[in-house]
This record gives sequence, C-alpha cells and structure tokens, in this order.
Amino acid sequence: MKYNVLVLSTITYAMKGREILRKHGITAYVESVSIEKQGQSCGYGLYIPEKIEDAEEILAKYNIRVVERTVRK
Repeated sequence: MKYNVLVLSTITYAMKGREILRKHGITAYVESVSIEKQGQSCGYGLYIPEKIEDAEEILAKYNIRVVERTVRK
C-alpha cells in the first residue's frame, strides 16, 4: 500500500510544511497521527492526497525532516 501521510516532529513543522506545499501547488492537511516510535504516542503529520513524492522532496529542500511515512486510517 502506498503511503499518503508524512509524519513530522511537531505541529509547527506540520503547519509550516503545509504552507510551503500550498505555495508549490500541492494540497496538504495537518492531522494528528498516532505513532509508536521511541515512546511517542502521537504526533502531527501532513495528509497529502496527491504528489506525495514531490511533497517530500520539497519539504527536504526547506529542511523539514519527515519522521515517518504512513497510511491514513
């Protein structure tokens, strides 16, 4: 299954990432996501319906690190 959510470290990065992607013509929605890594129970991510590979590349150019890739439940 192809992933469609990029998990970020904070809500601040999620909101910043959403705005950056919108400026590049990519729709993204900030969502609370459940992650089970390193003792964390939740985090924030960007649900990206289309062009997720492009979105990930754009975020990397702006030094926004993706913690995990997952599927919207």
